[in-house]
Amino acid sequence: MLLVALLLISGAQARTLVVNSALPGANDFNPGSDAEPLQTIGRAAALVQPGDLVWIHSGVYREKVMIAQSGTKEQPIRFEAAPGATVVITGHPAHERDGVRQPATENLQRARPL
Repeated sequence: MLLVALLLISGAQARTLVVNSALPGANDFNPGSDAEPLQTIGRAAALVQPGDLVWIHSGVYREKVMIAQSGTKEQPIRFEAAPGATVVITGHPAHERDGVRQPATENLQRARPL
């Protein structure tokens, strides 16, 4: 009973945001659902609240991620690779050689599914 009252008072409800840059309809103005995912992890980081989960689908995300909110011990904010996904986050821009984009190879962070 107390838990229900606390949830009603706080108005907070954990949600799952989906990031899938490979999906043609992905856009940072989308709601972040499976059907309408966000395009960047940075946008998800700007939207998250305590208790939220961000599912990141496979891709190389060339961006700087700054999380706007802090989670709590009871309601952590989690960023996780979607099941089976290979996620690479790098702040490095893509390199070009002979007019062809080459992947950055330095300072890569890989997230593995739990």
